[in-house]
Amino acid sequence: MSKTKRTIIPVVSHDEAENAMVVFARCSTRLKSIESTMEAEKQKINSRYMEEIAELKKDQELQFGILQSYSLSNKDKWEGKSLDLLQGRIGFRKGNKKVVKVKKYSWEAITEFVKAKFPKLVRVSYELDKDAILKMGEGKRFDKLKASCFVDVAQDETFYAEAKSEEFAVAQ
Repeated sequence: MSKTKRTIIPVVSHDEAENAMVVFARCSTRLKSIESTMEAEKQKINSRYMEEIAELKKDQELQFGILQSYSLSNKDKWEGKSLDLLQGRIGFRKGNKKVVKVKKYSWEAITEFVKAKFPKLVRVSYELDKDAILKMGEGKRFDKLKASCFVDVAQDETFYAEAKSEEFAVAQ
């Protein structure tokens, strides 16, 4: 998609704003109509192929199971980690190493064990509590925080335009 630069028009009268909203609402209504039509057509296409796709996926899953069964029973006869067949390749890939736990213990318990015996293997992270700063509100404590820690609370304002679709359709 190409970028479009929005041009800000300097001074606009109320009548010009009303006319702009008429065009804006007309465009909005037409866009909704087109998008609705597109969705309906997509649904028709999906329903046309849904059964065949489901059948193919089911068959593919069955064949995958057969290939996996063959691989598990014949893996030691291969020269590498994969085997080339006429229409493709089967094999085993090693995943990334990961830390796993014994089912008997929770991660919290394991973290406590490691903290006690290998404290350098436990991360400690500090994070600014932005919610607490927002709850502080205005006051001397906030002014002190603002001056000494270089933080402030800001609230953005965003322009919006909404078309009244139902009223516009009646007004036509």
